[in-house]
This record gives sequence, structure tokens and C-alpha cells, in this order.
Amino acid sequence: MLAGPYIAFGVGGTMWESGQSVKELKFGRGSGKDIRLVDTGLNFGIGVCINKLMVTFQYDMDLTNISDDNPGVSEMKNQVIGISLGTAFAAGK
Repeated sequence: MLAGPYIAFGVGGTMWESGQSVKELKFGRGSGKDIRLVDTGLNFGIGVCINKLMVTFQYDMDLTNISDDNPGVSEMKNQVIGISLGTAFAAGK
């Protein structure tokens, strides 16, 4: 079982409308900015390890309104569903 907080930082993004790129997003707060740079939330998931193969399924729930400075946009929050595959390595001998 997986659970805990997360923090994320925006590194780049593009606004799309009707299948076409409209503009590159500007991160930050205040005039001329499109979206907040920092995002926080909670992560929940479940994982299983079979032999050395690990599989996890997770859901990220955003707690931050990332567009709180955008007029006309009431609220924007991220929601992410993820699947991860990995392998386990033995430590030592």
C-alpha cells in the first residue's frame, strides 16, 4: 500500500485548443503568468512484487489550485493515474 504527500514543479507546458498549439505556458504568479509553478497533493496506490518484477498503480490528487491568478478560470487541479514497472536488485551478496 502506498500513501503520502507530493510536491511537483512545472518545467514546461503548452496550451492547446481544438487540436492546435495556442501558446507556451508561463509559470509563476502575478501579471502575465498562466499557471502556478509549484503543485502539491496526495498520492495513493498499491504495489506488488513478483520475483524481481515490481508493478505499482497509483492515483495523485492535487490539493493546489494551480490557476488561482487567472481571471475567468474558477479552479484548475491536476489528477493523475499512473502505472509503474520496475525491477528489484538485491543489496550485498
